[in-house]
Amino acid sequence: MRTLASQASLPWCIVGDFNDLLSHNDKRGSVPHPQWLFNGFRQAVTDCGLNDLPLQGHPFTWSKSLRSNRVVEEKLDRAQVTNDWLSMFLHCFLRNLVSGDSDHSPILLNTELHVYELKKRLFRFENSWLVEPELEGIVTDGWMRGVDEMLTSRLTLCTEELNQWGRKLRRRYKDQIENCKKRIEELHNLVSTEADGEIVMLREKLNMLLVQEETFWKQRAKTFRIAEHCEKDPVLHIISPCINEDDNQMLTAPFTDEEFKAAAFQMHPDKAPGPDGLNPAFYKRFWSLCGEEIVKAYKHWLAEGRSITDNVLIASEIVHYLKCKNKGQKGEAALKIDISKAYDRVD
Repeated sequence: MRTLASQASLPWCIVGDFNDLLSHNDKRGSVPHPQWLFNGFRQAVTDCGLNDLPLQGHPFTWSKSLRSNRVVEEKLDRAQVTNDWLSMFLHCFLRNLVSGDSDHSPILLNTELHVYELKKRLFRFENSWLVEPELEGIVTDGWMRGVDEMLTSRLTLCTEELNQWGRKLRRRYKDQIENCKKRIEELHNLVSTEADGEIVMLREKLNMLLVQEETFWKQRAKTFRIAEHCEKDPVLHIISPCINEDDNQMLTAPFTDEEFKAAAFQMHPDKAPGPDGLNPAFYKRFWSLCGEEIVKAYKHWLAEGRSITDNVLIASEIVHYLKCKNKGQKGEAALKIDISKAYDRVD
């Protein structure tokens, strides 16, 4: 710290685990901290021209031996800033957050106030819902509401039910996480073995909720784990240019129900959903409920006797619709792709 202070004259801030204490108020426990360590750390902070930012929330950031009579808590994590830095961020504050499994609490340094504009949310099936026991009934109710409807209408009814239920669930996730953190902060002020035991249980519950929240954000970031990615990557093989009669019959044979299911189940559960907001994870989970209708719809689309020129006419109508559409907040787009350049060909 002294070396850095002597080499730099710019405003600076240090945040992290200092692994030392400034005063007796930074520790709760039976064994006192040596005075000479207090003096050494305080002198280093003074020599560097640093100030200790006040910590909001629980005063300690590290704990040991909870659920015992030898509980030790210390303020090891902090933020040290110079006066010049503090004058640049007048509204800054340091907040002690609640941890899950770690013995260190995360600390958050906020330098300014942000105002976020709320936007209308598009429906997306959340993989974090898959562990909820209520999910099965919600989807079944939506599906059975449209017994006499087309496949797209029945899926729309499912998304409507899921959207309403998901909004309440998102608020419940947030409320449960906040309640756990609030209760842990309250128990931190109680010095008792019973309070320490409840803190441990609340941390376990909080960790489960944070796992679900992590699943939520992982799905949005599309950050597949390397192991998962490697398992799903196809291996390219050399394809023989000769196709015999047996191969030709197999390739031109109508698709079976098993082939449709196999194709759906080979997709990664986090892959981008379609316009209805339902991703592969939804179809894998509820294939027994809606798989038959899905296969039936695709078989109808692939029925023998249909002409490829039908798709050309449909594409022309879609482009005409896009050109004429000039109202509404929801936009539409179309991509023009040269297939001969987009894919390799085997002659």
